[in-house]
Amino acid sequence: MRFLSREEVNNGRQFNLDLLKATAIVFMILCHPVLEFTQTRPVEAMGSIWYFISVYICGSYLPSAHAFMFAMGIGIVFSKKSTPEFLIKRGVCIYILGYILNALRYGAYPLYLLCSQGVWDEWSTYCFMSQDILYFAGLALILTGVLQLLHLDEKTIFIISIIMCAIGAPLAFVFDTGKYIPNYIIGHFFVTIDGWTSCFTLFNWYIFVGFGLFFGRILKRVKEVDKFYKRLLVVSLCIAAVYAALSYFFGIFFMNKYHWYYAMSIPEVIGVISIDLLFLSLYNFVRPEKLPRFAKIVRTMSKNVLVIYCIHWIILGNFDSFVVRLHELQLSFPEMYLFSLLLIPVSYFLAKLWKKLRGQNAG
Repeated sequence: MRFLSREEVNNGRQFNLDLLKATAIVFMILCHPVLEFTQTRPVEAMGSIWYFISVYICGSYLPSAHAFMFAMGIGIVFSKKSTPEFLIKRGVCIYILGYILNALRYGAYPLYLLCSQGVWDEWSTYCFMSQDILYFAGLALILTGVLQLLHLDEKTIFIISIIMCAIGAPLAFVFDTGKYIPNYIIGHFFVTIDGWTSCFTLFNWYIFVGFGLFFGRILKRVKEVDKFYKRLLVVSLCIAAVYAALSYFFGIFFMNKYHWYYAMSIPEVIGVISIDLLFLSLYNFVRPEKLPRFAKIVRTMSKNVLVIYCIHWIILGNFDSFVVRLHELQLSFPEMYLFSLLLIPVSYFLAKLWKKLRGQNAG
């Protein structure tokens, strides 16, 4: 390919990757409040176009969690700190952070019920031990570090991730021990029969990180970036259009048993990755020097994406517990959307404040 070099020539910060990460956190924040506030009336809510737009369009098809993990894979390749030892240590810390986040976002409410009413049930356990993308991210970093210790390159790791997905997809909704804790442990690796104990499973989702690693290594060899992204834009647009058309005719995530986002098969993974690549290609032609204020916000969001993610969940979880659930409120979709839109700048500025209080540069 004429735009690829034998050597790594593209080693600088990729603004389009920063913008993709910022897009992913925005779409996740737009999705999560609707997803959480409708837990008490899922059947009624799922029939609404507003639920569909928030949860399925913003939270599933457009760049969101899957783009977050794809970007993480690319970031590992571009980072100067990504030694196997660093990745394993970082993975352990992020995995532990998942438990801390659960305690901070939903832990107070079951403790309140326990103290006031003496109630502790399976839902209370779920509040402290619900699956989250942080668990997956931690395990993915640990696995990547281990594979690097075995001196495997990005291409080989990507092939391994494809094999893992090929195993994980048909095994989705198979495992069930009948008990929460064993299902929860299995749910780290495979999609269990109930949605409570598994979502971002290692076997189904590592392919996004694996492809990010492989793509990142290619990207570092690109010498004609604009030509590369013009070609990629056409290819990704064609694949995304076909996938969108198939989804329209056959339903969302039509190739897995329960049309579930977390149990995507390899063809469905290709479909959503094509959407990520489409956005990444389009973002290449956004010139940060012409939009300095916008570029600064994007870079700050990208740099603090983990902090923003945690802050938005802490606010959302406690509001859902002590305002919506405790008072049995039924929020309308306009109210949910308004909450989501307000949550974006609030999480952004609180993340900057947190970094400032810790004496770190927010971006």
